[in-house]
Amino acid sequence: MRTIGKSFKDVSANLLKIRPSILFAFCFLIYMPKFNLPAIIQQIISVIIPLAYILFNIDRIGKIGKKQWAIVLSAILLSLLSCVFPLLHGTGDFSYFAISLIFYRKALTFVALLLMIEKHHGRERSLQYFMYYFILTHIAYVIGTLLFVFIPGLRSVWFSIFEKEVMYGNEAGHLFRVGWRGFAGFRVTLYCTISVIFALYLRYGAKPAQITNQQFLFAYLFNIAGNMFYGRSGLLISLIVSILGFLYWNRKNLKRIVVAALSSVILILGIGSLRYIPLLQNWYEWMSSPIINLVTTGDMQNSSFDRLQEMNQVKIEGTTLLVGDGYYTEEDGHYYMRTDAGFVRNVLFWGLIGALISYGTTLYSIFTLFRLNKLLVLQILILFIAFEYKGAAYYEFLPIMFILNTAMYDSKTAYNHKTELA
Repeated sequence: MRTIGKSFKDVSANLLKIRPSILFAFCFLIYMPKFNLPAIIQQIISVIIPLAYILFNIDRIGKIGKKQWAIVLSAILLSLLSCVFPLLHGTGDFSYFAISLIFYRKALTFVALLLMIEKHHGRERSLQYFMYYFILTHIAYVIGTLLFVFIPGLRSVWFSIFEKEVMYGNEAGHLFRVGWRGFAGFRVTLYCTISVIFALYLRYGAKPAQITNQQFLFAYLFNIAGNMFYGRSGLLISLIVSILGFLYWNRKNLKRIVVAALSSVILILGIGSLRYIPLLQNWYEWMSSPIINLVTTGDMQNSSFDRLQEMNQVKIEGTTLLVGDGYYTEEDGHYYMRTDAGFVRNVLFWGLIGALISYGTTLYSIFTLFRLNKLLVLQILILFIAFEYKGAAYYEFLPIMFILNTAMYDSKTAYNHKTELA
């Protein structure tokens, strides 16, 4: 399989050097602690910091490619439509416009982080470095969770300084659903699964391999742990994309596949022993029951999954199917028609017209990585479909796909320039 990584034959895996200052920036900007300030002030701070860095380093920004412009212009169109449809229907519900702004805030954050990488590591491997720092950020977040759970005093001190977390106790397995930003759920488990995909690519998909086997195992295990802590949907998808990626990228290495299979059995047995620890029993039951049920009976037999299936069966017809109802939330703050399902929420708001634009943009952004690695695209596509089925996630994918495409474009431009000088 041809990858852009093949162009960099002079780069070996052991040359990935990490700068603690950049890792800190990743951790802080992606999971900025919630200060005891009004929400609007917190949002402004989260925009000003990366924007200021970008402005101070504006001279380092190179040419913007056509694909990046296409994603940005599509995002702007979606923001405009998120205002048009409530006006069209006369609902006055502009809550979806606030959702559309997530793209710009996160895109600014990722651009600032990419500039840091290119400033200190160069442009030729900015894509690989971005992936690796992203992975390390979530390792750090999982370590933070473990510290909070097993050192309760640290958790108390932290949330006495920063905004108090949403407390769930140990009910429904929420023991580990906390990080330095507060409650950790859907978005964090999504990011952990993206980190799993990145780790698989850097170790097995990129040629030459960009991380060592030890680095891969460390990254993989911690991000799988993140899935087990923050959301079972991420755990299931991580297992699917892992099997797919590992078998394909190692299809000519039977010994490695056998060793991985045996190691997985040992790991599963080790995780299973956690159910005997009193502190972890509720969490273990919450985390493992859907997967155990799926393997043993072919059905998850899970109330959360059953509710999700019901939410995805909301009947949509008539003008609603075409142009939506212009509602995203209800007066009490719940999602319109009480559905968490992403595909349904999208159509209910702006019908098939808006859905085709939003999902068309997302799919386009994913397929811009096709030249990088075809299987990587398939893994991300599986992840997107699964998480959009679970809950609206396309606006989380857009900024990440945008920055990956930007890094890929910068890497290619830098390599071409280096070749011309040679």
